[in-house]
Amino acid sequence: MRYGFGVDLGGTTVKIAYFDDAETMFKSGLIDIAMIETPHYDHPAIAMDAMENGLHVMCEKPMAINAEEAKKIIDMLGADKFFFATDFPMWDSKTELERFNSIPLSDSEREMIFSKNIKKLLKICRTPVMQK
Repeated sequence: MRYGFGVDLGGTTVKIAYFDDAETMFKSGLIDIAMIETPHYDHPAIAMDAMENGLHVMCEKPMAINAEEAKKIIDMLGADKFFFATDFPMWDSKTELERFNSIPLSDSEREMIFSKNIKKLLKICRTPVMQK
């Protein structure tokens, strides 16, 4: 890890850390989430490495190139902690959902990912204004 230029944030200068490789960054303890924006083929290995280091993971683009690789990511994390969302403009939501449904998951894993995890997230994010 090295430090680059400083950024002035209203009178406080903050040093910006940068890394030569993802593994060093994941082990640094300086980050909570890994945003993966690499070629599709690299997503599973990088995502699993980040998760092994206790990080949350967000994959831009498809999370994997095929259903088997996506299943490995879900199995490593556990369906109870996996949250599916898409922001991939190349396909519409219906197509992306069809791709996700091709992953060999049990009915209980699908229920966990699409229903229970979303309910947990909404409960965490709920503000007093949103409560009835």
